[in-house]
Amino acid sequence: MPPHAAWSVLFNDPDFWSLLSKDHLAMLSSTCRSFRSDIPQRVAITTVFKDRPIKKVALFRLLPLSVNDVLGMRSPVDFLKAFLIAEAKSGGFDRLISIVREKGWQLWVDVGENRARRRAAFEAELTRLGVVELPTGDPIYRAALVTQQRAMSRVAFWQYSTTDRELLPFSIFNPYTAEVDLARRLACSRSTFRRVEYDTVLQLLRMTFSQFYKGINADCRTALGVIRAARDGGKDRCTVVLLSHGCLLVGAVRIDPWPRPPQTLAAID
Repeated sequence: MPPHAAWSVLFNDPDFWSLLSKDHLAMLSSTCRSFRSDIPQRVAITTVFKDRPIKKVALFRLLPLSVNDVLGMRSPVDFLKAFLIAEAKSGGFDRLISIVREKGWQLWVDVGENRARRRAAFEAELTRLGVVELPTGDPIYRAALVTQQRAMSRVAFWQYSTTDRELLPFSIFNPYTAEVDLARRLACSRSTFRRVEYDTVLQLLRMTFSQFYKGINADCRTALGVIRAARDGGKDRCTVVLLSHGCLLVGAVRIDPWPRPPQTLAAID
């Protein structure tokens, strides 16, 4: 069997490409250098970008099309339909790809370098504020910093420490003083803890943002959802990422074990 014959079969299977995204396509083309020529780019593009919409303003930046070429199409346009029009207009796939690469390079020169500088400045500011590990896998973070939404103009950082159980410190209220009516005392401690935690996180968001803002209660509920999911999952820390009113708020939450009362005062946990 010739070298990379199995890869060639895989690359020519549209079902393989349907499992991938445009990010995978870019990574694959840069990783498989020894057999990059075996990658059928047309099959990959027409499968990966099937049923993908694109705004007309972005379409004109990427493909060699005029307004007349997409006359009658509403924005956003079906990318694949516009791509096939551009392919016919350019005189074939290879010619079109060379034009797209040239336009893409020019777009990077015009926009990408400035975007990269802005991203570096935002990430440097987060590091200065105390973010130890940037949440690059978070979708909100990626949308804000990787694509740099126009809505984002600054970053802020907050920290919060909590426990792995939703109970008040036993020095304030110890539900384990006796086994009698323990369930009621636990429920009382838990409900009070949740009210206190909500108010605490709400004030942290307010102080981080410098003021109350529209949507702060929704952001607080989102943050608590992330914290509770981490607590239920047995994690000792989590990162909360919010984007509101032009500010990317990154929160580092530490989850410590709930301090148990002395054994002489505690019932069976």
